[in-house]
Order: sequence, then structure tokens, then C-alpha cells
Amino acid sequence: MTFSMSSHGEVFSTRHRGAALLDELVERAAGEDRVALDFANVRSVSFSFADEFVGLLVQGVAGGDYDFDVALDNMSERTAEVVYGSLKRRGVANVPLAHA
Repeated sequence: MTFSMSSHGEVFSTRHRGAALLDELVERAAGEDRVALDFANVRSVSFSFADEFVGLLVQGVAGGDYDFDVALDNMSERTAEVVYGSLKRRGVANVPLAHA
């Protein structure tokens, strides 16, 4: 399953929005083996959003909370810095992610 971030906007900020989008993704991903987060056409992602959305998602995958693998696709260099900063802070930067 591909979860198109740009279908939800171009700019992502706040933990509240990250939590709401994570809830939506988890609901839609029920029964999926793989979820690709597609960041094409996303202009900006705040650390708080990335941490609440991607950080908690990857932490949940690593902890066995979710039955699917995660791939991160089409991130700009800046978005990748923010997202991987969150993963590093949560101690899951080395969790293997699915290939795009």
C-alpha cells in the first residue's frame, strides 16, 4: 500500500497532526504487508510532526505493534534530515526499512 502524503497537504507540522495522520494510516494499513510513505510533492515537514508520525510508526514496527513493513519514498534532502533525526532520537535509526 502506498500512503501519499501529498494527498493530505504539502506542509506538515505539529504533533497533533502527526498523531491524527498516524491513526489514519494504521487504520488503512490493516492487513497490509508493506506500507510506503510517499513524500513526493511535500514541501516541508516539522520535527514534531515527523517524530509523532514517522518516529512512532517506525518504533511501533520495530516493537512488533504493527504487522507491516515501512518504506520511505521520495523524501527531499531536508525532509530526510528531519525524519532520520527523529528516528535517531528514538533509537530506531537502524531499523531496516522496506525498499521502495
